[in-house]
Amino acid sequence: MASMIPKTGGDARPPSPPSAPPPPPPPLEQPRRAVVYDGDLWRLYVIVFVNLVLTILTLGLYRFWAKTRLRRYFWGHATVNQDRLEYAGTGNELLLGFLIVLFPILLPLFLFLGSSSLLLEGFAPNWAWVVEVSQPFLILFLIGIAIYRARYYRLTRTRWRGIRAGQSGSALRYGLMFVAAYLAAIFSVGWAWPWGQVWLHRYKMRHTWLGDRPFTFEGSAAGLYPSFLLAWTASVILPFLFLMVAGGIVAAFQGLDFLESMETLRPVAMTDDNDELSPWLAAVVVIGVIASSFVSLAAWQWYNAAKYRLFAGRTRLENLHFVLSLDGWSLAKFAMANMALLILTLGLAIPWIMHRRAKFFAPRLAVHGRLDMSSVGQSSRRPPETGEGLADAFDVGGI
Repeated sequence: MASMIPKTGGDARPPSPPSAPPPPPPPLEQPRRAVVYDGDLWRLYVIVFVNLVLTILTLGLYRFWAKTRLRRYFWGHATVNQDRLEYAGTGNELLLGFLIVLFPILLPLFLFLGSSSLLLEGFAPNWAWVVEVSQPFLILFLIGIAIYRARYYRLTRTRWRGIRAGQSGSALRYGLMFVAAYLAAIFSVGWAWPWGQVWLHRYKMRHTWLGDRPFTFEGSAAGLYPSFLLAWTASVILPFLFLMVAGGIVAAFQGLDFLESMETLRPVAMTDDNDELSPWLAAVVVIGVIASSFVSLAAWQWYNAAKYRLFAGRTRLENLHFVLSLDGWSLAKFAMANMALLILTLGLAIPWIMHRRAKFFAPRLAVHGRLDMSSVGQSSRRPPETGEGLADAFDVGGI
């Protein structure tokens, strides 16, 4: 009974208020555009035209300053987080780097290879193949070094908010990796190529710096192989199928005459009674080659889009990470349009294609997170004093 009587007096407690709901989680930070490009096409054409005239008048010598002017234009019209990039390289540096590489290194090297080949052919012809086989690998090795050194020079001449970018690592090691990647691709009939590209890119990004802060890259090539299968099929299997179909069409239209011509080892198109089919067969071959080329080009863009997304998405700069919104179909249309412009204008659309490329990629790259620039210091590494001479010699430096 006592338990049914409510307690009163000092033992009574007021009911506790309902607990407050937990605060909502902070909203996810929206990705921001990483790069904004605001260049003008006509201004770019003026620069290219002036560069062309001065390069012709100086018998090619002005091309080092022409490249510098183009870089300053593209860097100066690229805004990263509302701050413009700056290119601090000079034409004098590029010319000096080219001369240092050409006369003390390249000319003696190739003179030595040429004289060695002649000596071996005269005194030891059984060993002449050594020089012939080694030359392509040596050139590939030098191209790998050239690409790495050119990137090193461009980064050290790139500034953002006064902070200089940079690159460490070894160009010699990258050159050996470059040769190894190509050899692996050759011996695997192309199937090691995605792995090789990711391997090379990982080495470059792990040795890339903004001031004293390193970039990182942790990507894997596994996700590239579905799109690579499409591209590989379009480039290898499709042309083979086209040849089979074309041969079937020829056999079907020629019938026994085709078989007889094979017995006499004389093509059907050369027989007197079938001359009217020659233009038709030629048209089939031309259309097939053009169609196969465009299909192969389009298929490779699916692979390239996957590769670019991987390169961007797996790159970090402290708490910054990047996202590239790009699909294969958009890149295929873009690439095929550029090829059509290049062919139809006989190369006059090259500045337009460069401008289109910047306009195409810049709005698709977004960045998540923030970087405290007040804590980023200037790099202590000494930048190179000369330009990318080896890349200029092999014409692999780009702009």
